[in-house]
Amino acid sequence: MTTEHLVLELVREPATQAILSGCGVDLAELERELDEYLELLTDGLGRPKADASYWRLIQRAALHASGAARKEVLVSDLLASLSREPETYAAMLLRAAGVERVDLLRQISHQRTDVRPVAPAGAQTLAIRFHNDDYTSMELVVQALEQVLGLAPDPAKKLMMEVHTQGSAIVARLPSDEALDRALEIYALAADAEAPLRVTLLP
Repeated sequence: MTTEHLVLELVREPATQAILSGCGVDLAELERELDEYLELLTDGLGRPKADASYWRLIQRAALHASGAARKEVLVSDLLASLSREPETYAAMLLRAAGVERVDLLRQISHQRTDVRPVAPAGAQTLAIRFHNDDYTSMELVVQALEQVLGLAPDPAKKLMMEVHTQGSAIVARLPSDEALDRALEIYALAADAEAPLRVTLLP
């Protein structure tokens, strides 16, 4: 089995279909292109052997599941791992469909690709809330708290742990315009790091 064989099987799973549909992927077209590629790959050669990218994908997904304290590997783990193998044909097909790694991770983590912060109208001050996910590193969260919101290291680490353990936490309250500017800066910082960190603004 190659990476493309695995992805073809995944595309037939409802969990995969929900994630990729949320990213705007034409599932029928993706399945057709994978089928055509595999026909060309095996034509006259018999069944190809698994390559290094296949084993890396499986191992990375298993390590992620273990790190998240789960005993089973989920479809989402495999798709996230696939995005770390950009040279595979399957990953190229996803990119051709307009799916970037950060979009995939946002869809997996928050069931939406658009997590750009939006300020509710009419409030003079806004609370900035961070939402936990399995793919944004603790280091990046601390970096955002320190560099963008100006927190000292110890309070930043304490808030990061609150986000991690509680699922979300309010990390600051600022005048509305400033809160939106800071939230957008954090959104850009996370996007540059291909992290799906979600930041929301609350009155």
